Amino acid sequence: MGQTNWTEDEDVILADSWLFISHDPIKSNQQSGETFWERIFAVFSSKLAKRYGEKAASTRTVTAVQNRWSTMNHDLNKFAGVLSQVKAVPKSGYNEEDYLTDAMATYRTDSGKPFRFLRAWERVKDDYMPCL
Repeated sequence: MGQTNWTEDEDVILADSWLFISHDPIKSNQQSGETFWERIFAVFSSKLAKRYGEKAASTRTVTAVQNRWSTMNHDLNKFAGVLSQVKAVPKSGYNEEDYLTDAMATYRTDSGKPFRFLRAWERVKDDYMPCL
């Protein structure tokens, strides 16, 4: 039996968990990659259990969380670059939502698929701007 698809809520919880561990002022980058992902997994599982119960929390593994973040990270990086390009050409009367809409349309055109991590992006955009 295969693993179930990731939900948008799981993606948001993963983004929140990544931020929480990434910004730990005591451990920060003074931990191994394995420890880093184990800590993210622990926070992710705890948040999932609080929201959906223990059974839901047990459906993912450390490796699954790490792999999902890798997928998200790729797309978040790409979206950050697209948004940066869109904002590089200021448009009169545009607000942040307008630029976001244009960036989503450009992302879809460039990649051939919609940007599927918008809620996660809203969580990480202020702290996670590798391309902006």
